[in-house]
Amino acid sequence: RPSPALRALEAKIRPPGATFSDRAGHRAGINSDRARRLKPDRKQAQQTTAMLKLAAAAAAAALLAVPYATRLPYPYDDAAAQPVADAFRRRVAGAEDGSAFPPAFEGAWAPNDRLTKAARLFEGQVKGSESVATLEDGTLVMLDREGWVFLSKPGTGKASKQWYVGPGRPLGFHAHGDKLVIACSTKGLLELDMATGKLRVLSNMADDTRVPLNYVNDLDVAKNGDVYFSSSTARGVVYAPRKGFHDTMHSYLMNLFSGDATGRLLKYEAATGRTTTLVDGLWYANGVAVARDEKSVLVVETNQNRVHRVDLATGISEIFVDKLPAVPDGVTRAPDGGFWIAGVVPLSPLPRLLAPYPRLRTLVAHVVGHLLPLLAKPGAFALKVDAAGAPADALYDLKGARVRTLSAVVETDGKLWLGNLGGDFVSVVDL
Repeated sequence: RPSPALRALEAKIRPPGATFSDRAGHRAGINSDRARRLKPDRKQAQQTTAMLKLAAAAAAAALLAVPYATRLPYPYDDAAAQPVADAFRRRVAGAEDGSAFPPAFEGAWAPNDRLTKAARLFEGQVKGSESVATLEDGTLVMLDREGWVFLSKPGTGKASKQWYVGPGRPLGFHAHGDKLVIACSTKGLLELDMATGKLRVLSNMADDTRVPLNYVNDLDVAKNGDVYFSSSTARGVVYAPRKGFHDTMHSYLMNLFSGDATGRLLKYEAATGRTTTLVDGLWYANGVAVARDEKSVLVVETNQNRVHRVDLATGISEIFVDKLPAVPDGVTRAPDGGFWIAGVVPLSPLPRLLAPYPRLRTLVAHVVGHLLPLLAKPGAFALKVDAAGAPADALYDLKGARVRTLSAVVETDGKLWLGNLGGDFVSVVDL
């Protein structure tokens, strides 16, 4: 039984009219009030704990991301992406002074499907022959990404391995007499004697600047044997063990995301063996072609979607073709004195969107290789200009159904022979 003192205390605190039997319920109500008062405190504590966990996870992610935000992938892994100069930024596709995006195909460059009629040659055999060349007897020369030179005699329909010029990643090449002059991205400017099979290095450094040639890309040869060639960047090319070859596409993307404009046009003088710089400061120098009168030479600046022309008498460089409707790779002289420009992929808005943000470019560079199949739409663009740089003709495979990663266009006897940077075949199409 409750003591008199306890009964007196309960009488004071219980509601009027309540009986002694209501004590248990009254006490339960007091406990319920306490629970209600404590419930918000517990909820706040749970929210605080969740926020602390989120902050800890963000801090851990930030620590893990530091290397990715402060260093680009190899071969640019000594620094983050650098700011892109305003002049370069304004000329990327979709920017105020750049190519129209979406691109405008009009006039002589109006849309068509002519490249979808191209025949694939040596499919599954010749992998990544960036260019093609024809010898005087009609023999087709190809050079794959592993360094094998293939020959196909007219009428045979077969290609056979003839010489090996690796290791490395050969890109552009031209036949000059019985010599095959090769732009090897890893070794420099090479010459293969097709009579003896001997290979020699013509140049691996610019004599005037003492800057090595770490990424030789394309070339053309004058009648006297002088070679005009490009060095895309001052950085080297990455070997991809899983792919089994030097991955020039990865190196190109790293150059694009880094903002590194160290491309050059150079001249190798056959009489002296000396290499000199004609133009520097290009944002990925690429295709090269000598004019028919040999008074000027063209060089493609891929990341600005344009072609420069350099007067060989004065050394003055001017814009020859600007605001191209596709990303340009190789350029070759046509028999009529015009030029064929190979559009390797469609234009993308990504350079314009990322150009102002070096830190973001640094981060994206670590994943772009995995996202490339989603970001880069296939397509092939053979664009012709006349000797003055005006649009003259075009052949397209706008969806990349038959031809894609088109890297060189060589016109011979009413046919276009097509180099293919990423495929395992070369192609030919009638004009």
